Amino acid sequence: MKYEFNFVVDGIGIDDDKVVEIIHDTFDGVLTRHRGRHFLDVSESGVNAIDAAHRIVVRLRSSLPDLRLVRVGPDLVGVSDIAERVERSRQNVQQWVSGERRQDKRPFPDSEGIAGRSPVWRWGDVNAWLAQFGEGDDVCPPTREEALTIDFLLPKWQRTLDDGLPLVRFALAAAGHGAARHQHARFRRDRTDSRSRGALSEGDG
Repeated sequence: MKYEFNFVVDGIGIDDDKVVEIIHDTFDGVLTRHRGRHFLDVSESGVNAIDAAHRIVVRLRSSLPDLRLVRVGPDLVGVSDIAERVERSRQNVQQWVSGERRQDKRPFPDSEGIAGRSPVWRWGDVNAWLAQFGEGDDVCPPTREEALTIDFLLPKWQRTLDDGLPLVRFALAAAGHGAARHQHARFRRDRTDSRSRGALSEGDG
């Protein structure tokens, strides 16, 4: 499946023509700047959002060593935005939100907060909800839980790449923040055990 990511990034800028060219030609991505921050829109295939994020991090850092991926930026949408994207009326979408329609499936996702006086949702959550009915985008943005997991793993992935170590693939089908912590802890424990066994072997010799 293909996933779409909007990363908040650092270490590169839109004033660097070479960087912009690499992002466009190699990754079919777009680098933008808003209020002093840079945002990178890219897509990648994977067995799930975590796996796809892992793949794109490795590819991006290989081509752009100065790039630092800070976090996943949420694509927030209101009722009007959702209506436009799915080509439905605002009233129709409002009925989904209130639970008046489509009650046979899991409920409409919780909002991320309030913008102005209206609630906004993460498009990844709305898109995942729409998938129950065979609707939504074919290219999926990460849900809130997936984005939290990716945000948690980003620094660790990048430190591992900086250290020149092999990067463990976190292909988690339904990963949450706790699952990511568990996987990372197990990885560190396995490495420590391996080193301890090596030290004991040298001592025995």
